[in-house]
Amino acid sequence: MGVEVDLLSQDYLQAITNEYLENDRLNIYFLLTTEIIEAAEADEEYRKCLEEADLLLPGEEHIITLGQELNDLPDVALNYNALLDMAKRLSEKKVIFFLCQDMQTVKRAERYTKENLPNFNVQGSYSYEDHLGDEQIINSINAITPDIIISTLPTPLQEQWIAEYRTKVNAKLYIGMGGVLDAMISEYKEPPQIIKHFHLEGLYSNLRRSMTNKPLRTRIFKRKVEQYNNKKGEE
Repeated sequence: MGVEVDLLSQDYLQAITNEYLENDRLNIYFLLTTEIIEAAEADEEYRKCLEEADLLLPGEEHIITLGQELNDLPDVALNYNALLDMAKRLSEKKVIFFLCQDMQTVKRAERYTKENLPNFNVQGSYSYEDHLGDEQIINSINAITPDIIISTLPTPLQEQWIAEYRTKVNAKLYIGMGGVLDAMISEYKEPPQIIKHFHLEGLYSNLRRSMTNKPLRTRIFKRKVEQYNNKKGEE
C-alpha cells in the first residue's frame, strides 16, 4: 500500500536506539498502525511526512504477519511490545516528555510509565487541548531538553508536526505512538499477589499478551489490503 516497514531484530533495535540516544540530532520513530497506512495510501504529502522517520516500526502485529507465520520471523520487533522491552533494557535513566492530545491521556501515560518503566523519568508534558501555538510546544520541550519525546497525538497531526519542526526541537528521540497507547495500556494489568509471590510476572505478562490478540482488526485490515490490490489490478 505504498508504505515501507522496517523489520529489525530486537537486539538491533536496542543497539540503534542506544546510538540515537547519543546523537547530536533528533531521530524519529513512528509506530505504524492501520490508520497511518490508510492515510499514507491516500495522501502523497502525508506519505512524505512519514519519510522523515529514521524507523517506521510495526505498531500492530497484523500489519507484518498478515501473509506469513510468526515462526518465520524469529526475534523480530513486530509491535509496540518491542519498544517496551527495549525501554526496560536501557542501562541508564532517560528523561521523558509526553506530547498528548489532552490532559487525561497525559495522566494515563504518566501512570503507566511510573508503574512499568522505571528507567523513564517523566519531567514534562504538553496537552494539545490547551494549544496556544506551536512555539509554545517547542519552548516547553526545549526548556527540559528530554532524551525522548513520546507523542500520542492523532494521525496525521503527530507525523505532520514533527516533520515541520524537527530542526527546532532539542531532544534525542521522538517516538510517535498515536493510537497505540490505548492498546498498550488496556493490555496491561497488575499481576495478582500470588503471581508476584512466585516471581512469575514475566510469564503472566506474556500470557496476557497472547490473550489480547485482535482478530477483528486483523480481518478488517486484510479486507482493506484486498480492496487496495483489487483497485491496483483494475488500474
